[in-house]
Amino acid sequence: MSQNSVLIVFHESHLKYSPTTLELINKLSLKSKVYIFAKGDTKDLILNNMITPLNHRESNIESFLMYITQKIDGIIYRLIRKRFFLAFIKIIFLSIAIKKKIKLIDKPPKVVIGIDNIGFLSCIINFEKAHYLSLEIYESDLLNRIVQKNYNKMESLGIQSYDRLKILFSNYKGKVHLIPNSPLYIKDFEKNKRKKNNIIYLGSFIDKMGSKAIIKFALDYPQFNITIKGIIPDYIINKLPKNCTIDREYVLQKDLPTYLSQYEFGFSLYDKKYFQLDEIQHFENIPSGKIYNYFNAGLPIICSNFKGLSAVKLFKAGILLDELESKNILRAINIMREDYRTYVDGCRKAAKFYNIDDYLESYSNDILK
Repeated sequence: MSQNSVLIVFHESHLKYSPTTLELINKLSLKSKVYIFAKGDTKDLILNNMITPLNHRESNIESFLMYITQKIDGIIYRLIRKRFFLAFIKIIFLSIAIKKKIKLIDKPPKVVIGIDNIGFLSCIINFEKAHYLSLEIYESDLLNRIVQKNYNKMESLGIQSYDRLKILFSNYKGKVHLIPNSPLYIKDFEKNKRKKNNIIYLGSFIDKMGSKAIIKFALDYPQFNITIKGIIPDYIINKLPKNCTIDREYVLQKDLPTYLSQYEFGFSLYDKKYFQLDEIQHFENIPSGKIYNYFNAGLPIICSNFKGLSAVKLFKAGILLDELESKNILRAINIMREDYRTYVDGCRKAAKFYNIDDYLESYSNDILK
């Protein structure tokens, strides 16, 4: 086992919904001591004594400033369609919290990994260098440019696809690791009986993620039952029709394929009408994490025709939609029903191809050298 300890900084509170980060923690803990810095309580995610949580809770001052900054960002967005300040407030408070937490560690970590822009920038304020792991979180193009100015402090770059590399870090010349935001491939799992007309949506249920199109589909075709499993703003909850159900119960990553197997299809949609100007390239090229969970469960996908979701077409794991009209969603469902087994098999082939264990094995070996 390596004598070098590892610090992973995950700046958001949804660590348990990040399969790549969870698998990375477990993989590294087999070879080294791992400290995981994240918001909220992560004790239920700690699987062995080589993993130590450094939980961070927002102070009242931090929460207040976050609230005020969100309001300021909202005003700026309405004026010029850009966001600026919220990410910087997060970085300041995160950097201070990291500085306090690392004092609790006997020996400073030899390997430091920052997840996404905020995690990485907070790390290099406290350490000379850090490994950058880019998953799905995107704050602003301004923040991206600041990361680019600090390539000399980036020991390596882990990224979901080479398309995203070209868009976000086109001039980076250092070491690159391809790491899709996918779960561990589960070959055999207990399967539920699929319920016809039952569709699942995983993730944040917001306008830019197709919430309005899904609600309209539910209203237009009430014979379908749609389950929403993720974060839903209150203003959307009040608009949900009777055939839309919210499931808030947390399912462990290892049990997710069994849970998903009860559904006939899965949604992974983006609605361009609600993108901010500096988000367009990000969303058009991001391989959404939910499709990998659908792959693992053998669940055919109804998704937007974006470059980042091209794996769905490549493996014939679903249907890609150019327009999110209800009739197009219904047409996709009917097409897949005609050859349903082929789409299920396509999902499973994709799941095996994107098995995160294969990618993290080489990554962990390299950064622990």
